[in-house]
Amino acid sequence: MVEISVDKDHFHTLFKTKPTLNIRRYVKTITSREI
Repeated sequence: MVEISVDKDHFHTLFKTKPTLNIRRYVKTITSREI
């Protein structure tokens, strides 16, 4: 559970630090890798 909350916090910092376009590209990269 601790790791999950840490990951969520890390994602929160990423959202605040990087622009939305970079986040969308990052998400697309993750989804393409999973597929």
